[in-house]
Amino acid sequence: MRALAARSVFTYHSVRFTCIEDPSLYSSAVFNWFDRLGFFGIAVFFVISGFLLYRPYAAAAQAGGPGPQLGPFWTRRVARIYLACWVALAFVVIVFGQYEFTSIGHALSFVTLTQTYRATYGLRGLGVAWTLCIEVSFYAVLPGLAWVLRRLDGLRGQLIGLAVIAAIGVASRSWWLWTSRAAGTPGAWFEPVSFDRWLPGYLDWFALGMLMAVLSVHGIRLKIPAWIAWIGALGCYWALVLLYLDPSLGPGTYAPIDSFIRWLVTGFAGALFVLPAVFGEGGGIRRLLRTRVLAALGVVSYGIYLWHVPLWIQAPTWSWFPSPIVVQIGVILALTVTAATLSYWIIERPINRWARREIR
Repeated sequence: MRALAARSVFTYHSVRFTCIEDPSLYSSAVFNWFDRLGFFGIAVFFVISGFLLYRPYAAAAQAGGPGPQLGPFWTRRVARIYLACWVALAFVVIVFGQYEFTSIGHALSFVTLTQTYRATYGLRGLGVAWTLCIEVSFYAVLPGLAWVLRRLDGLRGQLIGLAVIAAIGVASRSWWLWTSRAAGTPGAWFEPVSFDRWLPGYLDWFALGMLMAVLSVHGIRLKIPAWIAWIGALGCYWALVLLYLDPSLGPGTYAPIDSFIRWLVTGFAGALFVLPAVFGEGGGIRRLLRTRVLAALGVVSYGIYLWHVPLWIQAPTWSWFPSPIVVQIGVILALTVTAATLSYWIIERPINRWARREIR
């Protein structure tokens, strides 16, 4: 499963920043391909989180025992997320100079991963961290969701409860897409313009992972061949690439129905991609996921997620940076994996070990 947690190197944010340097990409298919791919990576991330984090609660409910304790759960989550994120953010602000804080309150918004609740701050600083803000929100509400689901009547009750959670996600996103909004005052808290980067609009993606957790602890096997699941995921991605992008709306801007379909189908694509790791039994795809290379990338995947955009932005400013695009991509990949590996061994591994010792 850790191998699947590796995010795509080309995310929505990296492509947008690239387009700033090369506006010609706006009119090309490249933007559409990579924009969809980055969103797909986020869906995979949230589906995996829903599965891995809810499964202990689902298993405890099935066995009739107590669920995970809140203190240890949140200690592990904070240790896993924050310190490595702070180091990457420090490089973005202090070393690379890609962003500047104007006040202590401004800085605290990013340090606490609450910047998405302030208008226009969502993609600033360490741009990819907007998904961490949603992830942290999920950590906060998951014990409550698990408490409610456990009190529903058996498997059927949990399935209904998960359907309701997913429906809340769909309804929330629909409300935001089809509601007129003001641009928002920069830095203002909790303005509707920022709602598209809050947890409610992504609850259905998490619910898909939680559904897999419930089915797995109840011994229900989804006998879908891995290659069919991955072809389905690829088909969903291809369909998203073919969705009409209205150029009159500006680069990266979608009509509400286009955005809604893009978001809904991407969630299913992410779930199909994760299915073989949860329910698969052997086969070429399972062997591929177990290869040393993918397993190693899975171990350092959090660092890859944190570092790929800052390095993508910064590398072209270095005098020695090569010019052919293929070589550029290779250099940035190598730098990203190196930074992620250092992040794992120097920061993530020690802090996670400390958290486990404290919990004991």
